[in-house]
Amino acid sequence: MEKTPASAGLLVDERGGLRFEAQSQWRVLMLVAFFTGGLGAGVYVASWALNFVPGMILGLFLVAVVKGGAHIAYLGRPERCWRALKRPRTSWISRGLIGMAIYVVCGTLYVIFRLPPLGWVSVAAAVVVMSYAGYLMAFSPAIPFWNSSLLPVLFLVFSAESGTALAIPLYATFTRGVIQPLEMVETLLLVLVGMIVFSYLYGAYHSSLSARESVLLLMRGSLGALFFIGVVLFGFVVPLTLAFLNGAGTASLVSMWLAAFLVIQGALSFRWVILRAGVYAPPRY
Repeated sequence: MEKTPASAGLLVDERGGLRFEAQSQWRVLMLVAFFTGGLGAGVYVASWALNFVPGMILGLFLVAVVKGGAHIAYLGRPERCWRALKRPRTSWISRGLIGMAIYVVCGTLYVIFRLPPLGWVSVAAAVVVMSYAGYLMAFSPAIPFWNSSLLPVLFLVFSAESGTALAIPLYATFTRGVIQPLEMVETLLLVLVGMIVFSYLYGAYHSSLSARESVLLLMRGSLGALFFIGVVLFGFVVPLTLAFLNGAGTASLVSMWLAAFLVIQGALSFRWVILRAGVYAPPRY
């Protein structure tokens, strides 16, 4: 299991007889698992829509090897990982792992045999992989900031956005083809991400004291710089500008790769600040 220092718990604030402390259990390994799972499934779906095999293979690798390896390293006992599959009726961990297994198996078979039913099943399972982390966090009752029905939607859209952003320059590099419709999809996904992030943070700020502390931690606390610079400026504003320019027919391979890099780092930064801003519901003393 990922080692966490005893001092890793971030004391956010103490006011009005309440102690606010951020979670410190889900850190780098979970970040890697959540991020590569969403990116891999996202680039797979976009590549499937383009019938672009190299992109599908990359998406399968990111989920099967990188995400799967991070989960195994976090659990610390690989021989016991199969037990996580035993409770799909009550556990989002079980549902997520089953969805991941279906995605990897059906996606691999589709790449080899190109049977349409396998493709549709793999895409449906990829949607589960993209949204799974959001469901897992949303059903964590100890952290009110995460208890939102918007969080699975946000993870799904962020995954689709980053996967599409990566598929665009990959396809252009391998085929020299022009895929302006996908540029338009990427622009719409960026706008949708901005709207959902705003709605999510606005709802959290007005929902509970600890969720408000989480939002304040993003707005003006120790995570503020990463949120405003990494997520808002370089993960949203600049890529949106590039997407408009690329969609207008002025795209170059360099600008496509730059936009993809910025979107991907924004998705990574977002997952990190959301994880680190999770504040426990405070006990009174």
